[in-house]
Amino acid sequence: MQERVPSVSDDLSAQDLERGRCEGQLSLGHALRIQSAHYWLELGEVNQALLELGALSTVAFNHPSAVRARVAVLRTVRTQGEAIVQQ
Repeated sequence: MQERVPSVSDDLSAQDLERGRCEGQLSLGHALRIQSAHYWLELGEVNQALLELGALSTVAFNHPSAVRARVAVLRTVRTQGEAIVQQ
């Protein structure tokens, strides 16, 4: 049985990205990178998700949507690390 990997969607909805509901608007490119990180996490590809987030500008990197995405990445890494230790 495969353990569920936490994802960005736990903390972030695509509607939040589209509406720019948080502080300030994200450009479409930045919003797509954050959403892309979400999809990489769902596929279990943490490194790819980090690459997407790493390509954001400083302003976008500090946007609340990007911060939530980074938190989801960290949760995934922690969960995977715990799974390895338990084996």
